[in-house]
Amino acid sequence: MESGSAEPRTRGLVLGVTGHRDISEADHNVRAAVREVLIRLGATEQPVTLVSCLAEGADRLVAQVTVEELGARLVAPLPLEPEEYEKDFGAEESKEEFRRLLRLADRCFVVRGGEWASEARSRGYACAGAWVVANCGVLLALWDGEPARGAGGTGELVEWVLSGALPPRLERCAGGPPVASRVIHIEPATCRVSELPRR
Repeated sequence: MESGSAEPRTRGLVLGVTGHRDISEADHNVRAAVREVLIRLGATEQPVTLVSCLAEGADRLVAQVTVEELGARLVAPLPLEPEEYEKDFGAEESKEEFRRLLRLADRCFVVRGGEWASEARSRGYACAGAWVVANCGVLLALWDGEPARGAGGTGELVEWVLSGALPPRLERCAGGPPVASRVIHIEPATCRVSELPRR
C-alpha cells in the first residue's frame, strides 16, 4: 500500500466518482446512463483514469463500466486500511467484490488525515472524498440531490467541486484544492443526466 500523494497528471479523461451505496451494481438503467455519459465525455476515444474509493453501490458500478468494460486505469484512494474498510461492507460477497476490484487498481493507498488520524473513522471518509475531487477533472455523481448523510458523503463532494474549495484541513490531506471543474449528475431513480453549474 503506497502513500497518498497527488495523482500525477495524465493525458486523457480523469474521472472521479461519488454516489450512494444503495444503488444496485446490477441496475441496467443506471449502467446505461453511465455509459451514455462516458460516450459524451469521449471516453472511448482517449485514455481514461477512474478515481474511486470502491465503496459499495455507485463507486463499484462505475468501476465495473469504466475499468472492466472500457479498460480504464483505476486509482483507489481508500478511507481506511482495506481490512478495516471491509468492516463497513455487509455481505461476504461485497467484501470479495471489493478485493477483486482492488486487485485491478494501478494505485491503491490510504489517504492519511494527518492530525485527524486518531479521530473518528468518518474523518477517513472525508479525507478520501477530498482526495477524489482534488485529483480528477470531472466528478460523476450518482446522487439523489439530498445533503450528505455523513462525512465525505456525495452531497459534500459535489459542494466542494461546485464551490471550488475544500475545508483547510481536508485540503492538506487531499494535496490541494479541488481540481475537478465539472460535475455530471445522474439522478439514480430517473437516470436523468445533467451538468451542475459551478458557482
